[in-house]
Amino acid sequence: GKIGVTSELGKGSVFGFEIPYEISTAENNKEILKAEVVNAEGLEGKRILLADDNKMNILLAQTVLKKYKMVSDVAYDGAQALALFEQNHYDLILTDIQMPEMGGVELTRLIRAYEIQEKSSIPILGVTANVLQEDRDKYIDSGINDLVLKPFSEKELVDKIASYIVSR
Repeated sequence: GKIGVTSELGKGSVFGFEIPYEISTAENNKEILKAEVVNAEGLEGKRILLADDNKMNILLAQTVLKKYKMVSDVAYDGAQALALFEQNHYDLILTDIQMPEMGGVELTRLIRAYEIQEKSSIPILGVTANVLQEDRDKYIDSGINDLVLKPFSEKELVDKIASYIVSR
């Protein structure tokens, strides 16, 4: 590639660049489109409990859930999430691992110990930026079904949700 600039005193400057690239073939385009297809069948009307202390993360997740016609309630810490869980029916919980008051690991342990079996077996996805294997093992050992790594893509989030609740 090239980057260039021409300038005339008192008149201004012109900046330009060239980026060489190969034109995509029709076969490549089909592969890209297939890779991005989200299987959202059966998600409409499903109820998701979002637990995260970061409002931007909540907004991002809610935007994705609304796009696929899922319904969500929001808790800004684990204690709020536990109260909502006890009062309502959800198809899945999406919880941040690290939150004030009570994090996702402690929340999951309390849910797994809940006296009503049907509620205690709810799928729980933990959201984390932590990629260390020993930490991931600790999260799974707490009863979290699976992890969604930050930053997550729409496809990754919806595919993970679908894999746990469409078959339920």
